[in-house]
Amino acid sequence: MMQSVNEPPRTTGPENFRRRAFALVATLPLLLASCGVLSDDAALKALISPGKFDLYACKDLEAYGRKTKVREEELQQAMARAEQSSGGQLVNLVAYRNEYVQVRAELASLAAAAANKNCKSQSPWASERSLF
Repeated sequence: MMQSVNEPPRTTGPENFRRRAFALVATLPLLLASCGVLSDDAALKALISPGKFDLYACKDLEAYGRKTKVREEELQQAMARAEQSSGGQLVNLVAYRNEYVQVRAELASLAAAAANKNCKSQSPWASERSLF
């Protein structure tokens, strides 16, 4: 059956299905490859809004930092356990990697905010002596 000039092209049928399947198969590797393009440093800057911790007091920064550090250690341990199984890299990428990068970004932002406010560490191992 011939289509007339004024009719829109057919959107069903085996030819169109093959075209769509080919387009999907051709673009899928590109989409998957783009997941790893963002480096950790770029992700650190992209995931945390500037000034997120500006209104926190020094004691609040330290408390939030301790909690965030514990979460980072939990994620590192979970990622190490997942690495031991088959397909562990994929599990890490899907389940843990985004949160791990976000936690690292928060720790970097917390450290920067504490440095800007000249906060002293309340750690028992902190020294009151200056190097300069």
